[in-house]
Amino acid sequence: VQVLSAAADHRASLGATCTFSAAQRDARGARNGVVRLEVELQGGQMRHCESVPVRLRPEVGDCAARIVAYGPGLMMLDVGGHGSVWGRERRGSPERFFGGAPTRIRVSIDDELYEVEPGSVHEVTLVHGREESETMNVTADHRGRLDFWLTTAGGRLSVSPRGD
Repeated sequence: VQVLSAAADHRASLGATCTFSAAQRDARGARNGVVRLEVELQGGQMRHCESVPVRLRPEVGDCAARIVAYGPGLMMLDVGGHGSVWGRERRGSPERFFGGAPTRIRVSIDDELYEVEPGSVHEVTLVHGREESETMNVTADHRGRLDFWLTTAGGRLSVSPRGD
């Protein structure tokens, strides 16, 4: 089932594959924040897809995400670049985003269940495939928001407070 979430403000939702588009604009030409949610349901089944304060904004094209973990000490999501598909690339392989183009994506995470205190430092790791990974430290701004850019065709993003 696919649903458009018009009041999403670029927020990801639990329990769904979320697609974010740079092309979705309002009458003034500003990004409207609409997110397309894709949810797998069996006949008669319902699911609550709660939005969380994790925003993804592709620079161009689109990107997709699925939240894997969201709690006080860890935020993890699978991210796919423009044109990516969620599923198994080959029989027996794990589900992931594949077939996408490298896409530059702005990620913002606000303080809520995953805690982001002003000035706190968080370790951000993006794993591409089995062996390639990038790690950076991101410092929260004065509002308690993490804001950073990444480029990926598909990978797993994890964010956790850095313990010093």
